Amino acid sequence: MELTAALRSSLVRLVHLCADRGLCGVNEAKEFIALGLVSVDGKVVDRGGGTAVGGGGVWVERDAEVQLLPRAQRVQASKVTVLLNKPLHYLTYAAASSTAPPSRRLLTAANRHVSCSSRIDLAKCRKLHPTDQLDADTTGLVVFTQDGRVVSLLSGRHGGVQVEREYHVQVRGRLDGQVLGLLRHGLTMDGIDLLPCQVDQVMVSRRHSKTRTQQPRKDDKAASGEGQETASQLSSEDHQRTGHPADDDDQRKAAGDEMMIRSDGALSVSSDALDEAAVVDEWPSALLRFILKEDRPRQVRRMCAMVGLEVERVHRVRIGKVDVSRLPLGRWRLMTKYESFV
Repeated sequence: MELTAALRSSLVRLVHLCADRGLCGVNEAKEFIALGLVSVDGKVVDRGGGTAVGGGGVWVERDAEVQLLPRAQRVQASKVTVLLNKPLHYLTYAAASSTAPPSRRLLTAANRHVSCSSRIDLAKCRKLHPTDQLDADTTGLVVFTQDGRVVSLLSGRHGGVQVEREYHVQVRGRLDGQVLGLLRHGLTMDGIDLLPCQVDQVMVSRRHSKTRTQQPRKDDKAASGEGQETASQLSSEDHQRTGHPADDDDQRKAAGDEMMIRSDGALSVSSDALDEAAVVDEWPSALLRFILKEDRPRQVRRMCAMVGLEVERVHRVRIGKVDVSRLPLGRWRLMTKYESFV
């Protein structure tokens, strides 16, 4: 039967209800419904009767009890999710317009991390796709999955849940309270206001191995003043050590010596494994931490360009609760049943 507008308002598509409740993805729900592997209020769904059917498929009450039958549950349990720490010069998706290789090529037995005990052959895994796009010039966490639940969650279609993405970004340019304030909230991309996000300046001391984060200030003047004080202290230290004031280049070099990412090997990889030079862990310019609740194409780079910052490097550290701190660059492992993104 065709649904009226009033009836539609009290019902929801069954495929969307399955996805919202984390039972499976939308496409998987379509397959399971067609195979008779979904029950609603204790009855197996039959497109020919019992449940309202409209132009958009099967519709049910919003508070209906929905379950996957055991066969569908076994199918879901067998699906894998792979975590890859992507190096430079690899595309997340294959592109005919680019000569860069797809990162799927890294999912080989040779690049399996030692912590992964499974001997699964990922080349034989059907429908194993990345959940989002990471540029060839960006490193860090990429998620491959067969599981529609993961796709729905990370795309923001799972009950409106917004999963955080954290990036470490090396930049050059004027960086003060006003710039940080705009990055946190106040930019528009493609005619749409960006959601508020967390942006902090991170400094890591080599001598003390402690991380200091520049938190948001009450006003731009205070934040700008602290930056001037840091530069003044740096110049004073150089003067005491060398006997003459440091020039701008010396200050930048000294500042770089105090900043680095300590990633437990996640930012270095042997050239014989990936046919590229090892990535050093020195960050000679300002290092920012971005935590986003939306992830548009090249969002971090475009945000920095809007405020006049030159981006030298971007590394995605984590998605939700899953990070790559113990996964070397170019290596992959399976996500375990004890891990979750939220």
